[in-house]
Amino acid sequence: MNIGNLQLVTAPTLEPITLQATKHHLRVMHNDDDMQIHDLIRSARRWAERYQARTYLTTTWDWFLDDFPTWRRIEIPRPPLSSITSIKYQDTDDVQQTYSSSDYQVITRTDNHGFIDLDWDADWPTVYNKADAVAIRFVSGYGSEPHSVPFTFRQAMLLHVEAYYDRDPATMMKIIERAKDLLHQERMMEVV
Repeated sequence: MNIGNLQLVTAPTLEPITLQATKHHLRVMHNDDDMQIHDLIRSARRWAERYQARTYLTTTWDWFLDDFPTWRRIEIPRPPLSSITSIKYQDTDDVQQTYSSSDYQVITRTDNHGFIDLDWDADWPTVYNKADAVAIRFVSGYGSEPHSVPFTFRQAMLLHVEAYYDRDPATMMKIIERAKDLLHQERMMEVV
């Protein structure tokens, strides 16, 4: 079994830090660089999410696997898990089926890990032998509003934007290291 292929279905509509808050952090009083700063905000979120193996704002993902695992629990990548939308698979005749939600439970823990646990009387179905035979659609993120993202994550993003906005080689790496320090304590191990 491979470790999976994660694909974005629906991206968040907002960013965890606003243009106004970022300009305040950068001490920018004009509007000339608004597009550049907006792009840096998006880049900072993607960098921070990748670094932590998390999803910050409500996002829908498809996670493709070659087969179901041999064990009874599947850990979902990109926490925190909000919900499982569906589990679909290609049956032995290569016909797509939906696995019944009555055969599993969705477990979310306070440490942000999320799991699919098989019920005691259920088994994973046998799938057709091909790549991406299993598709798990799930929603993850802290919420849909910027303030739902932990403060330290947002601060790290501001530092990342600052480093790339200023582009001073003498301080850039120091600022990035400060951003990583804020993110490192709650860094997850990547599942995919």
